[in-house]
Amino acid sequence: MDPNAAIVTRPVLLDNTVLTNFALVDRADLVMSLWPTTACSTVPVLAEYRTGAARGLLPPDAWANLPLVILTEKESVFAESLPPRLGAGERSCLAVALGR
Repeated sequence: MDPNAAIVTRPVLLDNTVLTNFALVDRADLVMSLWPTTACSTVPVLAEYRTGAARGLLPPDAWANLPLVILTEKESVFAESLPPRLGAGERSCLAVALGR
C-alpha cells in the first residue's frame, strides 16, 4: 500500500485539473489549508500529474504529501465501466465520489 494512502470516508477529491492549476501558481498549500484532513486524490490522477511533471511541464514535488484514496474493488469495477473518453483519473474520482 502507498505510504500516503488515505482512508477518507468523505474525501475532497482533487482531479488533475485542480492539481495542475494550483501547482502552476505554486499554491498547493491553499488546497491543503482548506481541507487538511480530507483533500486527497487517486492513484490514476497522480499518475496523470506525474506524466506532466516528467515532461518538465509541472513542478514535480508540489503534491508530494497528498494522500491517495485507494479504490475498492467495487469502485474499480465501476471506474472501468465508465466511457473511455473520460481519462483514468476522472473515472477514478467519479467512482470514489459515487461509492463514498
